[in-house]
Amino acid sequence: MKRDLVNPVRDLLDAAVRHRTVRMSCTRCPRVSNYDPHAMWWLFERKGWADWIRDVHRHFYCPDCRKTNGAKVRPRVETLDGLVPVDTHLAMPSERDWKNALGRRR
Repeated sequence: MKRDLVNPVRDLLDAAVRHRTVRMSCTRCPRVSNYDPHAMWWLFERKGWADWIRDVHRHFYCPDCRKTNGAKVRPRVETLDGLVPVDTHLAMPSERDWKNALGRRR
């Protein structure tokens, strides 16, 4: 999208506000996982991790590659337009926590 060149998605809160699904794909095998941006942001918020899109891959690795090769392979992270069906189930933030985050962002 052209507007992303002017105002790119930089962190998970941006992705959640814009309803952009977070996709992680393994760099060695064909495994791909889609995450709800609100739930992903809430996980990082609770853990106290920096939620910059460029740093998200540091907290994940491919479980298939770990099981078969014993290697921790970090995924490639990208955001997708719109909310596509997600593969994983993470806890969603409460409405109060979400509104507080939006209030801090403004």
